[in-house]
Amino acid sequence: MNAIEAFAGIVDTDNILLDLFKDISDTKMLDLLENLFTAVFDNNIVDIKKYYLELVKQPHLGDDHFISVATAMHAVLTKLDVSNIDSDRTMQIIDNARITLIDS
Repeated sequence: MNAIEAFAGIVDTDNILLDLFKDISDTKMLDLLENLFTAVFDNNIVDIKKYYLELVKQPHLGDDHFISVATAMHAVLTKLDVSNIDSDRTMQIIDNARITLIDS
């Protein structure tokens, strides 16, 4: 729950992320974040990619959104003292998911 609260706090103060998530209800946002962070902490690579893509597949998605989401994810992982190896792996999965989405 700390990860969800930390990420939501970043969203609330980031105009780019607020714009990206403006059409998502609080309940849906919480579900998306819970699924994503559960996958991160379970080291479930397939689900990290799946739930990250669900999170960022919003109307009018731009590269600035990807950068802001990735920056927020990294900040949360750092705040929660996730190991560098696990954090780097998660960020690599997120970057690969971004490339997949851009190429589709």
